[in-house]
Amino acid sequence: MFRLTIKLVIFGLLAHGAFKVGMPFWNFVQFRDAVKETATFADTPSVSGRRTTPDQILDKLAKIARDLDVPLDREDFQMKTDKQGTVIDARYTMQLEYLPRTYYPYEFVVHAVGEPSRYRAATAP
Repeated sequence: MFRLTIKLVIFGLLAHGAFKVGMPFWNFVQFRDAVKETATFADTPSVSGRRTTPDQILDKLAKIARDLDVPLDREDFQMKTDKQGTVIDARYTMQLEYLPRTYYPYEFVVHAVGEPSRYRAATAP
Protein backbone atom coordinates (compact mmCIF):
# COMPACT_ATOMS: atom_id res chain seq x y z
CA MET A 1 0.00 0.00 0.00
CA PHE A 2 2.86 2.36 0.81
CA ARG A 3 4.52 1.71 -2.58
CA LEU A 4 1.27 2.41 -4.40
CA THR A 5 0.91 5.72 -2.56
CA ILE A 6 4.48 6.73 -3.47
CA LYS A 7 3.89 5.76 -7.12
CA LEU A 8 0.66 7.77 -7.24
CA VAL A 9 2.37 10.82 -5.72
CA ILE A 10 5.22 10.60 -8.23
CA PHE A 11 2.76 10.16 -11.11
CA GLY A 12 0.75 13.16 -9.86
CA LEU A 13 3.86 15.33 -9.70
CA LEU A 14 4.90 14.28 -13.21
CA ALA A 15 1.41 14.96 -14.57
CA HIS A 16 1.32 18.34 -12.85
CA GLY A 17 4.71 19.33 -14.29
CA ALA A 18 3.83 18.07 -17.76
CA PHE A 19 0.64 20.12 -17.82
CA LYS A 20 2.00 23.30 -16.22
CA VAL A 21 5.15 23.30 -18.37
CA GLY A 22 3.72 21.71 -21.52
CA MET A 23 0.98 24.28 -22.10
CA PRO A 24 3.29 27.34 -22.26
CA PHE A 25 5.59 25.47 -24.65
CA TRP A 26 2.63 24.41 -26.81
CA ASN A 27 1.40 28.03 -26.92
CA PHE A 28 4.94 29.15 -27.81
CA VAL A 29 5.15 26.72 -30.75
CA GLN A 30 1.79 27.88 -32.08
CA PHE A 31 2.78 31.52 -31.59
CA ARG A 32 6.16 31.05 -33.29
CA ASP A 33 4.47 29.43 -36.30
CA ALA A 34 1.92 32.25 -36.53
CA VAL A 35 4.67 34.89 -36.37
CA LYS A 36 6.63 33.07 -39.08
CA GLU A 37 3.52 32.96 -41.27
CA THR A 38 2.90 36.66 -40.67
CA ALA A 39 6.49 37.53 -41.56
CA THR A 40 6.33 35.40 -44.70
CA PHE A 41 3.12 36.96 -46.01
CA ALA A 42 3.69 40.51 -44.71
CA ASP A 43 4.83 41.55 -48.17
CA THR A 44 2.03 39.91 -50.14
CA PRO A 45 -0.82 42.13 -51.36
CA SER A 46 -4.26 41.34 -50.02
CA VAL A 47 -7.26 40.55 -52.19
CA SER A 48 -7.96 44.27 -52.55
CA GLY A 49 -4.45 44.79 -53.92
CA ARG A 50 -3.23 46.80 -50.92
CA ARG A 51 -0.18 45.86 -48.93
CA THR A 52 -0.41 45.65 -45.16
CA THR A 53 1.24 48.46 -43.25
CA PRO A 54 3.70 47.83 -40.40
CA ASP A 55 1.08 49.08 -37.93
CA GLN A 56 -1.45 46.55 -39.21
CA ILE A 57 1.14 43.77 -38.89
CA LEU A 58 1.96 44.78 -35.31
CA ASP A 59 -1.75 44.87 -34.45
CA LYS A 60 -2.16 41.40 -35.93
CA LEU A 61 0.80 40.08 -33.93
CA ALA A 62 -0.58 41.56 -30.70
CA LYS A 63 -3.95 39.91 -31.38
CA ILE A 64 -2.28 36.55 -32.02
CA ALA A 65 -0.34 36.90 -28.77
CA ARG A 66 -3.53 37.71 -26.86
CA ASP A 67 -5.37 34.75 -28.37
CA LEU A 68 -2.58 32.32 -27.42
CA ASP A 69 -2.04 33.71 -23.88
CA VAL A 70 1.43 35.01 -24.72
CA PRO A 71 2.34 38.03 -22.55
CA LEU A 72 3.34 40.38 -25.37
CA ASP A 73 1.96 43.74 -26.42
CA ARG A 74 2.31 45.61 -29.68
CA GLU A 75 5.38 47.48 -28.37
CA ASP A 76 7.23 44.24 -27.54
CA PHE A 77 7.79 43.32 -31.19
CA GLN A 78 10.75 44.48 -33.26
CA MET A 79 10.06 44.42 -36.97
CA LYS A 80 12.34 45.24 -39.87
CA THR A 81 11.20 45.24 -43.48
CA ASP A 82 13.48 45.70 -46.46
CA LYS A 83 14.12 44.21 -49.90
CA GLN A 84 15.37 40.99 -48.31
CA GLY A 85 12.07 40.36 -46.54
CA THR A 86 10.52 40.91 -43.13
CA VAL A 87 12.23 40.06 -39.84
CA ILE A 88 10.19 39.90 -36.63
CA ASP A 89 11.78 39.47 -33.21
CA ALA A 90 10.18 39.14 -29.80
CA ARG A 91 11.07 37.67 -26.43
CA TYR A 92 9.20 37.11 -23.21
CA THR A 93 9.76 35.40 -19.88
CA MET A 94 7.29 33.15 -18.12
CA GLN A 95 7.39 31.53 -14.71
CA LEU A 96 7.06 27.78 -15.30
CA GLU A 97 5.77 25.65 -12.44
CA TYR A 98 7.66 22.34 -12.54
CA LEU A 99 6.58 21.30 -9.05
CA PRO A 100 3.66 22.73 -7.09
CA ARG A 101 4.63 26.24 -5.93
CA THR A 102 8.13 25.87 -7.39
CA TYR A 103 8.63 28.34 -10.22
CA TYR A 104 11.46 28.67 -12.71
CA PRO A 105 11.79 31.60 -15.11
CA TYR A 106 12.15 30.63 -18.76
CA GLU A 107 12.77 33.02 -21.64
CA PHE A 108 11.02 32.31 -24.92
CA VAL A 109 12.62 33.86 -28.01
CA VAL A 110 10.88 34.27 -31.37
CA HIS A 111 12.89 35.13 -34.47
CA ALA A 112 10.95 34.90 -37.72
CA VAL A 113 12.36 35.69 -41.14
CA GLY A 114 9.95 36.04 -44.03
CA GLU A 115 11.24 35.77 -47.57
CA PRO A 116 10.18 38.49 -50.01
CA SER A 117 7.08 37.71 -52.00
CA ARG A 118 7.68 36.17 -55.40
CA TYR A 119 4.75 38.15 -56.73
CA ARG A 120 6.30 41.41 -55.59
CA ALA A 121 9.67 40.53 -57.14
CA ALA A 122 7.98 39.70 -60.45
CA THR A 123 5.98 42.93 -60.58
CA ALA A 124 8.67 45.31 -59.30
CA PRO A 125 9.68 47.98 -61.80
